[in-house]
Amino acid sequence: MPRNAALSFRALLILPLMAACSLMPDDGPEVKPSEKGPQFDAEYYAANAKDFIAGGQYGRAKHQWLTFLELQPGDWAGRLGIAFCDLYLAEEAVVQRGDFRQARTLLAGAEKTFAELQSGPLERDTQEVKQNANWKPALGAALAARYAGYMDHLEAAREEAAIARNEGDVAKRRETLAALRARREENYRRAIGVFERLAAMENASPEAVRNLGQLYLVTRQDAKAERELLRYLEFARSTVRDFEAVQEENKKDYQADRAAVVASLLDQKIKSNVAKQVQTLDDLAGLSFARGDYLESKKYLEEALTVDPERRDLYLKLAQSDGELRMYETALMRLDEFLRRSLRRREDFNEQIQRAMELKKQYEAKLAASK
Repeated sequence: MPRNAALSFRALLILPLMAACSLMPDDGPEVKPSEKGPQFDAEYYAANAKDFIAGGQYGRAKHQWLTFLELQPGDWAGRLGIAFCDLYLAEEAVVQRGDFRQARTLLAGAEKTFAELQSGPLERDTQEVKQNANWKPALGAALAARYAGYMDHLEAAREEAAIARNEGDVAKRRETLAALRARREENYRRAIGVFERLAAMENASPEAVRNLGQLYLVTRQDAKAERELLRYLEFARSTVRDFEAVQEENKKDYQADRAAVVASLLDQKIKSNVAKQVQTLDDLAGLSFARGDYLESKKYLEEALTVDPERRDLYLKLAQSDGELRMYETALMRLDEFLRRSLRRREDFNEQIQRAMELKKQYEAKLAASK
């Protein structure tokens, strides 16, 4: 099977750096501290900020950290929290509004803060220190570099499309395109360098491992990508089980208000983990498909569907693996399920639907010929 056959699997790898980014709520324009000033102690605002981040409400989280810093000026944790909020708000600016200028401004500020907060080399173990750990701002810097590279990729694609339409000053656009591609590669190189050091730590950050695996995949270092993605997958599986156990314990809490808040936060964490786990399984399936191991690709995709049956694109990918294994009846069932779900969602005719219809015609012919 030519490498191009696996492009549909690779397509999702150039999504924004957070696997569940499409689930991020729009929490409105960024807010600033109240003119009345802080009404509670610093820890109150820090706790609120962490809760808002867990719920994906980054504008509100930033507001809480800004209020916290009014009480604790220059505090390391407060500055780190704001830098991470700016990182996630940069993603929202692109995903929700297509505002690359604001996104790059936010990223530049975040990267500056991450650099200032890292006071020395990385620790040997992420659990070695509880506060002011150098690996935390290093992780933020690596994530920022990766997302900057992703924005370069998006802008390069836009320039390519304009060149194909012969739009504007094509010669100048080609120069811009070359510069964007070079900057993308440099940003990815920087990100990979830091993620590699983070992933080599004892009790390594799962996010570092996951992002490293995805960047290896984007840069076509497949063997390394598979190694890191498998590392992350094992962590994700066990983490979901841990969250579900905590959820069961929380149901026994007699403080109803507290139990409801904790349950909501746990639901958010489980949803985020599930989305990342499914994407990792999808990525591993793509690697297996690309090297012609269709049975392993099928195994990963079936697990992904077990975890999230609503990911309709997985039915199409499973059909492709089944087709390569000459399991045409099963493949046709997968394609019918994909098309039913697309119809139910009232999807416009797109490349995936066109591909499904082409495969359906091919597999029906092959099934008829085999009888």
